[in-house]
Amino acid sequence: MARQKKETEKVKPVETQDTAEVVNETAEVKEEKKLPSDIDKILRLNRQYKKVYITKDGFAHPEGASKVLVEKATLYDNPYFK
Repeated sequence: MARQKKETEKVKPVETQDTAEVVNETAEVKEEKKLPSDIDKILRLNRQYKKVYITKDGFAHPEGASKVLVEKATLYDNPYFK
């Protein structure tokens, strides 16, 4: 009897909304570990806020601040939030 080769199918992962969220969450975790020292200092000073907008000039605004104040700012999750 001759042996037949079985070909295995290569399955490509399908990106769904759930998998995209997991990938984004892991990316956010990596970003938190690589915070620049000046951003890290600002977040430590604002421990009372879970999320903080920080402008390029170093101004910090809590989440929910006026859109005018945060239009060019970056929103950070504060790892020091208590």
